[in-house]
Amino acid sequence: MKNYFFVCFCLFLFACSSPNINLELKEIRLINRDGDVEAVDRLSDLKSIKDTGNRLEIEYFFYKKNISPLKSGLLQIDNAAFFRMYLNDKLLIDRSAAFFMDTLLSSKRDSFIYKSSLSADYFISSKIIKKSILSGENTLLLKFQNPKFYKLQHNKTKLYLSKNNSDFPSKRPKKSLKKSTLPWLSIHTKNGIKDAPKLPAKLFIRNGGNLLEENIQIEIRGNTSQAFKKKSYSFKVYNKHLQEKKVGLLNLPKHEHWILYGPYSDKSLMRNILAYRLFKKMGHYAPRTRFCELSINGFYQGVYVLCEKIRVDSERLNLEAGYLVKIDWPKNEFFQSNISNGKAPKTVFEIVYPNNSSLGFSEKTQIQSFVHLFEELLFLSNENSLDIFEIIDMTSFIDFLIINEYCKNIDAYRLSTYFQISEEKRIVMGPIWDFNFSFGLTDYLDGYKTSGFVYKSKEEVPFWWEKLTKNSFFKSALKKRWRQLRSSTLSDEVVLEMVDTFAVELEIAQENNFDKWSLLGQKEVWPNYYIGNSHREEVEYLKIWISKRAKWLDEKWKN
Repeated sequence: MKNYFFVCFCLFLFACSSPNINLELKEIRLINRDGDVEAVDRLSDLKSIKDTGNRLEIEYFFYKKNISPLKSGLLQIDNAAFFRMYLNDKLLIDRSAAFFMDTLLSSKRDSFIYKSSLSADYFISSKIIKKSILSGENTLLLKFQNPKFYKLQHNKTKLYLSKNNSDFPSKRPKKSLKKSTLPWLSIHTKNGIKDAPKLPAKLFIRNGGNLLEENIQIEIRGNTSQAFKKKSYSFKVYNKHLQEKKVGLLNLPKHEHWILYGPYSDKSLMRNILAYRLFKKMGHYAPRTRFCELSINGFYQGVYVLCEKIRVDSERLNLEAGYLVKIDWPKNEFFQSNISNGKAPKTVFEIVYPNNSSLGFSEKTQIQSFVHLFEELLFLSNENSLDIFEIIDMTSFIDFLIINEYCKNIDAYRLSTYFQISEEKRIVMGPIWDFNFSFGLTDYLDGYKTSGFVYKSKEEVPFWWEKLTKNSFFKSALKKRWRQLRSSTLSDEVVLEMVDTFAVELEIAQENNFDKWSLLGQKEVWPNYYIGNSHREEVEYLKIWISKRAKWLDEKWKN
């Protein structure tokens, strides 16, 4: 009997100390376009209402006697909800506030992979609460902005008011994360992350025992990759006065512009970083990179690559006097080639440095005229012509061709392709960018085959490469450079050892990544050709493909 009373007493104490507020439903309102109001009896009835012309409002009430010791609050609601929350007619939360979960700032990193169905937690500071809460009856109003409000799980809505900021409920983990050796990045936002524009956020980086905090503005980046569940991001670093700030992240040279690339269809997780490292070893600038793990608003996102964004300055692409031009889908101001490649549309050129605002009309015209002159000279040249090499840097063209063909980058030459116009009025190819669809990954354009040249695979590829590879001097120099690289930087021994090193670096983190993103063994992941059941199998496929590809090129580029 004593034990019974003791248990009851403990339960009583727990109930008294719990920060959970008993929210009682007061009214559910549907408001149509004309402002007419229709009442709904029960939350469960919302599931059968599919008229998206209505707006939803849900009103609750609760009682609070002692309000003086309150330190903070926590609203728990469906993760997909977009809403405004009012307490006694005062706005407390507008759509998206910062997630309360912030384990990075504790002594440990984020320690769980959370279920996507979990509720979102919105922290409410004591200052806001004290301005709105009343002693006695309080009214809590939620105005939803979701057109498909009927899909939300409204039973997840809960309110907690705390005396000490530490007795809020913890999220239920799906699985504990394994502690890897990779640096940990955590991003915290108030208004989510959009395609554009960049929105303000906080960036925390834990690397070993060091913790770095920076103000950033961030957006989703990419073209086709935006369709992937795992997004990639572009961000800028700012100081407290909202001025751009150069920072060295993860021991990389200082800069304000950065990329967080999220490997998704590349289940080796290393294709981009491998191509960049090889090109750098070949003696050229390529974006420097670091593997890391990422969480956003307390939710684990997987393995990412912190990457330098291509920018012209002394710390990245050192182009003291000259221009940087890009071949890609047209975005800003651009000009076209005067020469078409068969039935394909004309190549589109965009001047990315200096930017359009700092270029006058005459300077733009000079750049355009020079590119047209280069194309005309190349088009009219024959296999024994030497004139073209007076206005191009042949070494850069050869190495650019080799790295793209060695990796069999199916987007090469026609997309994400950069070239420079030097002060001496010579075209220099590079830097390289975007190799996520390389090394046998794709099931289209014969990307999976270890045979075949990329520059012959697509009509949209500029005619430059077909023409140059028929030039006897270029061809001879290409074969000589290939033999040199195959005995050094691009030897099977060197490249496969690099792959193995990356695999060891990713050994633990990749488990976390594929616990978050269940991609291994999945056939529907676009545009995968090979389907491995483990990260090890994906890495082995990559190594075998590289060896076979190099052997095929050996045969094609032999004496």
